[in-house]
Amino acid sequence: MTPTEMTDVLVRHSTMLADLDIQVRNIMIKEQRIDEFIQDIHRRITAAMDEFHRDRYKSVDYRLRVIELSHEILIYDHLGHNLEPAAKFLMAIAALLEERLDGALEYFDAYLRHADAHDIHRGNAYYLCGMINYNTRRYSSAIECFRNSFRLSPETDRDWQSQIYVCELLFLSRAPDDVIEQEFTDTAESLKGLGGRAGALLQATFYLKWGNVYVEPMLPGEKNSLMNNPKAIRLYKQARTLCPAFTDTLSLLAIVIDYSLAQAMSVEKRIDLEIITSPQQLFIDVLQRLRRVVLTKTEPLILAQLYFMMGTCVLWSTSMPPEVGEICLEHARQYTLTLPSQMAIYSCITKELLSREDAIKELDVITRQLETLRRGQRR
Repeated sequence: MTPTEMTDVLVRHSTMLADLDIQVRNIMIKEQRIDEFIQDIHRRITAAMDEFHRDRYKSVDYRLRVIELSHEILIYDHLGHNLEPAAKFLMAIAALLEERLDGALEYFDAYLRHADAHDIHRGNAYYLCGMINYNTRRYSSAIECFRNSFRLSPETDRDWQSQIYVCELLFLSRAPDDVIEQEFTDTAESLKGLGGRAGALLQATFYLKWGNVYVEPMLPGEKNSLMNNPKAIRLYKQARTLCPAFTDTLSLLAIVIDYSLAQAMSVEKRIDLEIITSPQQLFIDVLQRLRRVVLTKTEPLILAQLYFMMGTCVLWSTSMPPEVGEICLEHARQYTLTLPSQMAIYSCITKELLSREDAIKELDVITRQLETLRRGQRR
């Protein structure tokens, strides 16, 4: 090989080495960028978990952030990057916000299978799984999830909300009467030790749900073997006394307590001397408060229930124009029909979880009663 040929070979090899060096550098830069992207999403996942609150995760800012983050997590998942279990938790929250209920359960299950035993969000995952099962009438699964949420809560800060749901679900699932009453009685005893506004709020919620076990519904239906309307009135009055927000006319809990009390008093056809108002006047008061509260809500499920309550308030107040009630019920119908077919709707009058179809049937019954009332007034 001549010196010239050797020089050409050397130049070619040098060029190839230079090209390889550039390619290696580019690969290293890309890998570095990927590492930076992964570190960034880990950081944002951690921040989202730190900010999570199970009663406030539906706020607009958090909702938008979690849904956007879930889209990125899904991309990394498809690329084969195994992110921490918290990513599955946030995917579940995004699915829940988008009303993909079965998808949310699957993501929560994946999170619970891999999360650290001491992860504080395991209790939140069980609670939200309980709510999904509650809203889809899977009573046994809901009870199990709420019991797990309560079990995982610290002894110094028990998750009494979950325990209250257990009591209610035993009734909704028609457990034996003695089992239902024992669970409520034991829980009432435990709640006595709670103090402060939060404790009073929990107790008011509990006594409202306990009263729902005994109240006589305003529509004929399946007879409840525990039905005891005077006892329901006593429990509703206890809830009313305990409700710390009773003086706040926009407190939804206080409004629902008053609505249920008016319902029970109407069945008894009497004025309660402690309340010093007629059931009809109490329905009018509830309606006026609901008119303001409904403007603050955005969830179709809540709006469907509130408008249904407003329609029945018009019917049972006996002094409001029936047309007002018919308009309210039409709104209730529209919001009910926007709900997923598997979603259950809690009936304010029969105190049962209904399918979407059964909820529409109840709406139809009240609508017909209002139409009859309207025709009677025009004669």
